[in-house]
Amino acid sequence: MFHFNEAGLVEVSEERVVIGDFRIQVRLDSDPQPQELAKAGVTRSEGKDQHGAYQEFLHLFQDEEQTIGVELKFRSYGRYALCWVNGEIRNANAFGKQTCFAADCGIVIQTGPIRQVDGLMANYQHKDWWTRPHFDTRMSTLPARTQSLLWRSSLPDYIHILPVCGPVIRTELCGGESDSLLFRLSSHQSGRTRNDTLCFVMGSGTDPYRIIEDHVEAAAKQLDGQFLPREQKKYPEILDYLGWCSWDAFYHQVNEEGLLTKAEEFRRSGLPVNWVMIDDGWSSVHDGKLSAFEADPVKFPRGLGAAVDDLKNRSG
Repeated sequence: MFHFNEAGLVEVSEERVVIGDFRIQVRLDSDPQPQELAKAGVTRSEGKDQHGAYQEFLHLFQDEEQTIGVELKFRSYGRYALCWVNGEIRNANAFGKQTCFAADCGIVIQTGPIRQVDGLMANYQHKDWWTRPHFDTRMSTLPARTQSLLWRSSLPDYIHILPVCGPVIRTELCGGESDSLLFRLSSHQSGRTRNDTLCFVMGSGTDPYRIIEDHVEAAAKQLDGQFLPREQKKYPEILDYLGWCSWDAFYHQVNEEGLLTKAEEFRRSGLPVNWVMIDDGWSSVHDGKLSAFEADPVKFPRGLGAAVDDLKNRSG
């Protein structure tokens, strides 16, 4: 089993630090080179909030001039811990030119090396609209834009980290040098002198499905209903039935003839397809830009409505 203390996540049986030795770098909009902050101390306190009783560990970092400060705040609730990042740049003149955090990777948290990884599974954003799994035994190979990380370090326990995308700041995870982890915080906005956000949820347990569900639920509760866990979402009843999407069959080359041929194939085979999703490629595009709100007249000469009506009739 594991617990949190001033050092980070620690394995109880051997008092081995699994994830800790945190370092903070900041990037400013006026200087693309990252600047590492010095650690100024750790304080401990206790309290209770909507998640339950907690122990809080506040790691303080600042630059030499004490004009840039970042607080790394852990609240450990036993089953999991929440981590907040509060960053601030104190400009001497509020009316002059301001020094601000860079829009991308304005704050980066780096952990110490994570060793003895028996195996890891990550889910990362391969495209803006797609994710992929990643499997390895080395943290250094963790892809950019990782959105979930699960690994096994000490049987029978699993450890899971859920980076959080809040209303302003987005946290992404990736592998660093010497098998460290990098948490990259971006607002994608210029002119920010404060970056405050729930950064990630982390915990351990013997049931990997349960700890992931717990972390999603904890993040949803902290973000006050800005998103819902999967089991609380309501889907249209039609999604309870078998459906078919045109993308893997046609990609951008979808057209009326191909869809109707496919519907006839479903009908002959007796496949009970209750709904069809016509994916990307049906719209009117010129030079890579949307040129009209109607369907491409070459691909759908009778219009999308007529094609859909025939599609319903042929699929039964």
